[in-house]
Amino acid sequence: MSMTKKRILMTGAAGQIGSDLALALRKRHGGDSVVITDIVEPRGVLRESGPHARLDVTDRAALGRLLRDYDVGTVYHLAALLSATGEKSPARAWDINMNGLYNVLEAGLPESFKVLMKELQSLGLDVQLFEDSQ
Repeated sequence: MSMTKKRILMTGAAGQIGSDLALALRKRHGGDSVVITDIVEPRGVLRESGPHARLDVTDRAALGRLLRDYDVGTVYHLAALLSATGEKSPARAWDINMNGLYNVLEAGLPESFKVLMKELQSLGLDVQLFEDSQ
């Protein structure tokens, strides 16, 4: 992997939004440039179109290893339990939704969020980019 072009890592890639977004990102950036993760194994074209790994976002050490091993520069964090499932198991939903997000934020990829915002803007979404005031 080149020093200038780091990979994208996506959590929750086998989910409702993730599966479509993963394929679109792979089409835009190249299959090997987008590493998809989920707690379940991807199937079909999602599995065959590029690298994938099993990841529980509540496992901070595993997340850190993937970020290092794949030379990740951008994270699309989509791992979550949605309302119907989350209402049945609120403690598990909190763990995945809040602690998973915290783990991704703690991974220390401040540039990732600028890139994500620019990608969203390129899709026509009205997203404001906030620069660090320091």
